[in-house]
Amino acid sequence: MKTIAVLLALLLPGLSVSADLVEVSVVTDRIIQLHIMDGRGIYSTLGKPVNEHVEQVPLDVKRAAKPASWTVSSSDDAGYRGGRKPSRAGRKSFPRDFATANQPQYHQEWTLDHRVFLVLPKPMKVGKTYTVSMKGLVTHASSTSFTWDPARTRSEAVRVNQLGYSPAAPKRYAYMAAWLGDLGPLSMKDYSKAWKFRVLDRATRKPVLEGNPALRRPLSNDPEGGQPGEGPHWRAEVWECDLAGLTAPGEYVLSVDGLGCSYPFRVDADAYRPAYVATMRGLYHQRCGTARTKPYTDYVRGVCHHPSIKPIYQSKRRYMEGHCDACKEVEATPEKREVWGGYHDAGDWDREGGHPEIGLPLAFAYELAPGKFADGEFNIPESGNGIPDILDEAKWAVDYYVRLQRPDGGVSVGLFLDSFPDPGESPDTDKGNWYIYAEDPEASYKHASTACHLAEALKLAGKPEMGADYVASARKAFSWAERNQRTGDADKVRDCRNHAAAALFRATGEKLYHDAFKESLMIKTASTGLFVHTSHDQHWGAWTYALTERPEVDPELKLRLRTATLNYAREMGLDPAGKRAARYGYNFWYPLSWGAGSIPRIFDQAVAHKFTGSVEYLTYQYTTCDFYLGCNPMNMCWITGMGSRAPDRLFHPDSWFSCPDGSDRIVTGLVPPGPHSYRGPGDPKSGPWDVQWVHSKFYPEAKEWPPMELYSDGHTVYPMNEEMSNTNSDAAASYGLLNADLK
Repeated sequence: MKTIAVLLALLLPGLSVSADLVEVSVVTDRIIQLHIMDGRGIYSTLGKPVNEHVEQVPLDVKRAAKPASWTVSSSDDAGYRGGRKPSRAGRKSFPRDFATANQPQYHQEWTLDHRVFLVLPKPMKVGKTYTVSMKGLVTHASSTSFTWDPARTRSEAVRVNQLGYSPAAPKRYAYMAAWLGDLGPLSMKDYSKAWKFRVLDRATRKPVLEGNPALRRPLSNDPEGGQPGEGPHWRAEVWECDLAGLTAPGEYVLSVDGLGCSYPFRVDADAYRPAYVATMRGLYHQRCGTARTKPYTDYVRGVCHHPSIKPIYQSKRRYMEGHCDACKEVEATPEKREVWGGYHDAGDWDREGGHPEIGLPLAFAYELAPGKFADGEFNIPESGNGIPDILDEAKWAVDYYVRLQRPDGGVSVGLFLDSFPDPGESPDTDKGNWYIYAEDPEASYKHASTACHLAEALKLAGKPEMGADYVASARKAFSWAERNQRTGDADKVRDCRNHAAAALFRATGEKLYHDAFKESLMIKTASTGLFVHTSHDQHWGAWTYALTERPEVDPELKLRLRTATLNYAREMGLDPAGKRAARYGYNFWYPLSWGAGSIPRIFDQAVAHKFTGSVEYLTYQYTTCDFYLGCNPMNMCWITGMGSRAPDRLFHPDSWFSCPDGSDRIVTGLVPPGPHSYRGPGDPKSGPWDVQWVHSKFYPEAKEWPPMELYSDGHTVYPMNEEMSNTNSDAAASYGLLNADLK
């Protein structure tokens, strides 16, 4: 998706300008962690752009690095009575707010988020209270106190799925690890000699499960991803706690001897449904062409990008030739289009190449497991209409392209603008000029396949008559795409044509589509990869054909594709999860960027499990989602508003300008791109759309960081914080597949 150079954030009311202490926690009984932030950015408010800048009282990092700057004392631990200095002090810092300060190029004006580590000369004692004195280092506090109790004091080294675990999961784990910035990785060898973990009832703190932590992955340089700059994702030794014996529903914390306890978590048969509902609600909040009103949301705004507001002109420009990134070569025609709908992305109101498939993972999840989804779950306008809400949202996605479809069948990617939004513009105050891309074969094939999957899902939901209209639309789109390819298009559209042909064959049984599928199929043997880099990516077509139950199907071909699907599931999910400390599966060679570190994609495992019922394919669906819900190096639940720690500063003006409390609080349920592995030194005169420029602000140097921690939660750090609706639907569908079956 495109990035936007205009900075749009809200002034956060009540935030003081200072180096402020945010939280005190521990890493172990010998390491205290202080979370300090040193300022804020001043950006735009709705309709009122300001002279953007940052205001800050920076942390004196040189003083903070000196043990002599800190004193730890205790009135009830004789070893600290009178105060003692840490034996070492260290930190890690990352950028947060940026501003251009009206310079020709971006310059280095930013605020930082710090984690300061104080290594104590001797362990703290359980039940004793300790005071950290830090005079002159933070603005509004000269000291802070806490009581050390591993049953109640949170440790940054202990990581759990913050939303909870299902007893249906074949395997359930929590993890312990920590990278301490310029102090390096945490070693736990001294603790492991006689180590216990205890799962405690959250309310009573009584133990319900006890066990011994086990070493999952030693400190090594063994990579967890195949791209340069990744290496080990944690850069620390990783220990695990096996939670298989924890099955009773309830709320718990995990306490580890010498470390402390985790964020709270639940055990519940439907533990993943809150993640599913939240991400689906996030997708609803990205709807375009309509108003958002109560009672469906408190983030109220007016109708946006609707032809009743101002004209939407047809363009001759195809998306296949490159998206119009606020370009002036719009190739407009006088024709006005009466179309509306679809979704926004982050701060952009246009459509990208993945948008015709936003409904695909939603419909496909329902195909795989219809018993997990219900009507009335999301509080959306369609709730209660007799159709599962997940399919209502899939319909919203597909119906936009039905409206876009020409009478002869052609479909385009949809809306684009000739300019970026101005500072302070929300979707319903957008002053840009609006255009529709020209129809192209790629968008038409993608619409055909997605429409057919929606039709299949509606049939399973008892609405076959509704599905028939989508199949008819898919037929027209496929036929148009077959007739309207330009020179060079065939290679570009082969894989999406393959999927569309498979979907239409499953829907109709017609030889035309069967022949087109076989003719475009690159998977010639059961050992051919469904995805082969630089050659083809035909996993969707293969899955669709392998799931087809029609008399016209070729049984030998179906068996070949089922076998290839199992191989693909092993290559994409099982093998990478086995190599990774926290058992998360995605393509080992996929770059750690644009969602790899924040968005679960478990369809490969779900399809393989559908075919075989094998527990190994089920296991890694759960452990992968556990990773993204908290079992990761950031200790982050990667859904806004969910869990105990979540990203809260996405680039999302639609939230800032409609937030009911007047703050910049992001709507719940959005998933950002997340961490981005190191790519080398950047241009110091570029800006926050350049991940290398952002990485240049990290301390220690970004190349030393664990790749899964290379994340900045600044509003305007686009590569890490631009939500995209097509990836939000991937996350929603993945979490939904782990819902408990409804009675």
